[in-house]
Amino acid sequence: MHVNALVGRLRDRVRLSPDDGFSLIEVVVAIVIVGTLTVTSLGIFLSSMEAANSQQRRQIAITVANESMESVSAWSTALVNVVAAGEPDVSALYTGRHGQAVRDQWAANPGVSGIDQTYARWNPDATAASVPSLPLTRTVTRSGTRFTVKTFIGACYLSKSGGSCTKIAGSPTTPPASLPSTVTPMIRIIVDVSWTAGSSCEAGDCTYTVSTLVNTNTDLEWKSTSAP
Repeated sequence: MHVNALVGRLRDRVRLSPDDGFSLIEVVVAIVIVGTLTVTSLGIFLSSMEAANSQQRRQIAITVANESMESVSAWSTALVNVVAAGEPDVSALYTGRHGQAVRDQWAANPGVSGIDQTYARWNPDATAASVPSLPLTRTVTRSGTRFTVKTFIGACYLSKSGGSCTKIAGSPTTPPASLPSTVTPMIRIIVDVSWTAGSSCEAGDCTYTVSTLVNTNTDLEWKSTSAP
């Protein structure tokens, strides 16, 4: 048989007609396309779920912070004893807060909003065994997420002409022995809530902070509240 005729017959045997279905190459290409679309869709779905969970955790953190601030407002600011000259009397808000524990807490959290403009305060009568009426640190678990709640209570001074409540100029650590007549002593309360759940919060960067000022010269007068 002629060689060309043999080649033609072999070609006819392997040639597929339109009714023979998909070729192997077409099936492989289809699988690759479907797989690519599936992976892409799954990635979008997982990202959406993570964003939704992240938003939910932040909303819970806001609720926890507000609840903590409400518990603070339940305490009287009645002055229970006198501190060193130049400093405001100690409020019942400081009950059980030991000096070293407070100093350690503030030193470990210098980045919390408001800390740099507030003097750390405590009850000088408290001991290392004292239990603070308002815990320095506590944990709350909501919807499977563990939140760390830190409550800072300290002193700042508000200019009678207005402005922010800050430390006294030239006295970065403790107030001066004689306070200027132009300022009013205030108590600043800061509640900082942090959590590490979720891929974006593993480094501990997820926090929510709320703060308020209390005027000790009146019956629990809340001057301002901020939630950065």
